[in-house]
Formats: sequence, structure tokens, C-alpha cells
Amino acid sequence: MNKIVNPHALKYFKNNKKLIACSPLYPPVELFHAMGCLPVTLWGLREIFHSTPFSDQHVQNYACSVARHLTEFMLSEHACLVDGLFMYNACDTLRNLPEIIVSAAETTGRTMYLFQMHIPAIPFNETNSIPFFREEMSALIHQLESALKKTFDPDTFMNSIHLYRTMRVLAKKFETIVAQGRISFQTFSEILMANHWLPVEKQIDHLKQAIDKALPAANTKNKRLWMTGILPPPSSVINVIESSDFTIVGNDIAALKRSYDYTPKSQKDPLIFYTDFYQNHFPCSTLLNTSEKRLETMLANVDHRQVDAVIFVGEKFCEHEYFEFPYIEKIFRSKGIPCLTLDISIDDFDNIGPFKTRIEAFSEMLESNTRESNININIKAPL
Repeated sequence: MNKIVNPHALKYFKNNKKLIACSPLYPPVELFHAMGCLPVTLWGLREIFHSTPFSDQHVQNYACSVARHLTEFMLSEHACLVDGLFMYNACDTLRNLPEIIVSAAETTGRTMYLFQMHIPAIPFNETNSIPFFREEMSALIHQLESALKKTFDPDTFMNSIHLYRTMRVLAKKFETIVAQGRISFQTFSEILMANHWLPVEKQIDHLKQAIDKALPAANTKNKRLWMTGILPPPSSVINVIESSDFTIVGNDIAALKRSYDYTPKSQKDPLIFYTDFYQNHFPCSTLLNTSEKRLETMLANVDHRQVDAVIFVGEKFCEHEYFEFPYIEKIFRSKGIPCLTLDISIDDFDNIGPFKTRIEAFSEMLESNTRESNININIKAPL
């Protein structure tokens, strides 16, 4: 399998289906699939675009790479494959992109469906926001039915839930195998990021193939690492991390674990299903109604995986993550867990020298601390 999917391959995957480009990361993919569409999550396009000439005409250069790459895709030649754009509110930048993209596309003679939804920004159980959210979901379903000339079918929706649940269960199994050192995190990241482009049936096949190729026995290294952030770092940076005696035993990266961790119980009513999905989603800074539980969840996961260190992968100009990083880092350090922040910008693609230096220094610092601890233990032992 090509781990980085060529956008031109989407012609094959469409197979006469309507392609719905989705952003941010947690769209109601089961609904789109049940309506006969191919939902593609446009997140993490740095492997495709090394520059953003079209986006730069409409989006400021101090916007995050996610927004700039999304706009670049939607205004490039690849956009001819897209039949509709779905977006919901996540941050100020992404909140204002749909109209910019559609308007810019219209100036080139291209038209597309625009589907939008608003997710309440505060916990569902603290206000009377559930009725509002269900009205939003109901409006989206009616909009899809009108645009696609197709009626929503509960039984088809149940089948779509089953497929996406199967994919997410396999992704979690894959993550566990990586934590055991049987597959590299680099391979894991590349496959999961490529799967955002694929039909769910293909996602399931690729995950099964990858799991089947896992080493039979564990091959973990000395230092157990947890990674967090919006996007995984470039493959070249992951390679440096894994070459520095780290085993990446877990993550809560938005494009990875946060996107596959939770699927509600099967439910024919999409209003009930998606209330559960967004209310009980794995905590994420881009889903403000869940963000209060993020630190508690991270600490529980880090404790469960017996983590020695944490790397924060900072997506430059991502306001939500950078608001949280300092506080989360302070808590980890207070618990004796060293932290390293890597700031990844849209230009950090080939020049990995600075990252290599910092990662290797971080690894050496951990080794030094371990040796010092062992010396202290040996000195105190006779007493």
C-alpha cells in the first residue's frame, strides 16, 4: 500500500459516489457513508503540498498549516474531485474558512455543496444544548437528503456504524501492537494518516494487513514515550525519535488516537447516536465541550502505559493547543515526567536538523537522569 495517498487516486475510490471533503477531524462519517457518499478527512496534507500559492491569496501566513493546506487543496486541481465540503466549528480560523473556500472556488467556475453544523462549545450536560445540537443534526440530514436526492435509511446507517466501529477497534489494536514494539510508530502514523483518505472498507483491509505483518515478539527500547498534539510530526522526525532509543507506547494525537478511540453503541436514530458521539468523544482541544476532561484522561493513559517522558508536537499557530500546553507540561513535570515541545511549522518539512538535535539531547538527558538515580539508589542501599 502507498502510505501517502495520491489525491488523483480518489478518482478510483469515488466509484460514482459523491466525495465529501470534511474538516475538522471528527465529522459524522457514518452519516455520509450511509447516504452513499465517500467522506474524506482533509487533515495533515503537508506530505502533498510543500507550498501554498493558492491558499496564500486568501489565508494569512500566520494561520496554522492545517487551514492553509486545506484551503490549498480546495483551490487546487484536486478540488475537481470534490462534490461537497463539510465543516463544523473548531477554532476561529477553521470557523471562517468554509465561506472563503466556496467563494474563492466560485471565482474559478467551480461550485460545490456546502454542509455545515455547529457543535456547542460547552459540556452538553451543563446547559440545555442537546436540543440545539439535535436540531443541527436534523438540519444536516435534511440538507443531505435535498442535495443528494436520497432518503436517509436507518438500517443502512446501522451498517455504516458497524464498519466504522470495526475500523476503530482495529486501530486501537494496532496502537497496542505499536506500544509492544512489534511495529514502528512511523509505520502506524503513516497508515492511519493515509486512511483518512480512503473508504472505510479499504481502511479496514489496510489495518488488517498491517496487523498481520507485526513482529511476533515485543522489541521495546529503554525509554517509553507518550506523544500528544494535533498532528503527528513528519515521518523523518518520527524516525529520529525512534532511532533515539524511544518506544512510542501511546499517543493522544488528534489525527490519530482522538479520531478512532470512541464509537457509541449502535443506534438507528442519528440524533441520539451523534449526541453520544460528540458528548463522550475522547477529549480534544478542538472539541471545547470535551476539553475539561483532557488532562485527567492524559494522566490516566500515561500512568497506564508507564510512560517515562512526553513529547508535545506543537502545530505552530494552533491557538487551542498552545493555550493548554504550558499548564499540561507543568502538571507532568510536577509528577516527575520530563517533557519536550517540538514546534512544527508549515515550512518544517525537509530541514529536520534542529529537531534531531533537540530529540537526541532529550534522550541523553533522560539517560543521564536514570544513571544518576541508579547511583543514588546504590549509595543508599547499604544504609
